[in-house]
Amino acid sequence: MLINHLKEMLATSGIHRSMDTIVDILNNSFDNLDSENQYKIVAFLKDTIQKEANIAIDNAGGDGAVIAATGSGKSKVAINRAIKIISKNPEAKILIVVPLIGLKLNWRDEFIKWGYIDQFFKNIEILCYASLSKERNETYDLVVFDELHNITPNHLPFFKYNSIKNKIGLTATIPHDKMKRDFLTAIKLLPVYRLNINEATDLRIVTPYHIYVVDLHLNNVDKTISVGGKTKKFKVTERNNYDYLSKLVSEAPTEANVRKMLRFLKGLESRTNIARLFLKHVIPPEIRTIIFCASIEQADQLSQNSFHSKKRDKSGFAKFCNMEVNEMSCVDAVNEGHNISNVDCGFMLYVDSTQLSFEQRLGRVIRFRPGKTGTVIILNYRETREAHWVRSALAGISSKVSRVTYLDINDLRTGKIKIPFN
Repeated sequence: MLINHLKEMLATSGIHRSMDTIVDILNNSFDNLDSENQYKIVAFLKDTIQKEANIAIDNAGGDGAVIAATGSGKSKVAINRAIKIISKNPEAKILIVVPLIGLKLNWRDEFIKWGYIDQFFKNIEILCYASLSKERNETYDLVVFDELHNITPNHLPFFKYNSIKNKIGLTATIPHDKMKRDFLTAIKLLPVYRLNINEATDLRIVTPYHIYVVDLHLNNVDKTISVGGKTKKFKVTERNNYDYLSKLVSEAPTEANVRKMLRFLKGLESRTNIARLFLKHVIPPEIRTIIFCASIEQADQLSQNSFHSKKRDKSGFAKFCNMEVNEMSCVDAVNEGHNISNVDCGFMLYVDSTQLSFEQRLGRVIRFRPGKTGTVIILNYRETREAHWVRSALAGISSKVSRVTYLDINDLRTGKIKIPFN
């Protein structure tokens, strides 16, 4: 059996040393297996990755960061470590730090899932990053920094005024910001184990995906954009206004000028109108879709099931998670931490230049499901700076079993090209 072959191979070498061989074996055999055996192989590979990550932390003296793709089981690395500590010291005190208070329930559910409910309620405390620096005179056997990229030098008082025996960080992408990286070095949370999105996809522990970048075009005919001052208002085309703002940024690249251009591109009414067409004519209603919007206003316009910080009614999110509805719109609200099942499509109306943000959103679509291919659709205004941002966000994508395809909106309109969904 394939799983026995993999077990024999990995008994004498690690995942990374055997990566190419494992990927070749999976490419030849994985898709021919039934769902039950696919799940068994994925579970075995994730278990192996989690064990290797904890060995790497041990080798680093008990402190370190695990940089692993969404869906690879980072939380289980922390749970395994916590339970090992508790088994040696039943009174151990363990802190888990999360970016959002709602993610406390996710951690509770993970401990319950693996049969550790008693340990969760006795030994585990959960705090948000926003409250971390208020902690004083506490002693922790282990601190887990979930979504580690949220940590900043402002959290230094936590390390200064508390006793921390060991600490680990979990994230899909290490921060690129030099100040954060220097801070992680200072507090001894350096990367000790890595598994990037391409490796996770090629190992089949997440679902293969197909990214469609749909090129849009600024209108150079219709004067629909109002510009001018209080005393004199007039209208120009989308292209005219973009060219003006782009020139402004080139001549004076101030934060205010960059924000003006960003606000214009993100707020284009044509972007929202094209998104409506996609939701009506391109994405079938039975396809479970998260619509990642450029603004809260846009999220509310495109779906009754919008989910964001300014909306008190969170029922849209609950309905989507419970599979009562097939679409949900948001901006950044589900980028990190949320475990949402059976998402077929990520419809991204706007993408910034950071790989972290893109990979977080991609992670909502690629949770492993046998026989499925995740679909990502990105709207991209060609011949603007947005096209550069999209290329930057996708720069790290090079999986052997996933693809990126560039399409033109006009080909979709004429029916020359259709986007398949699986």
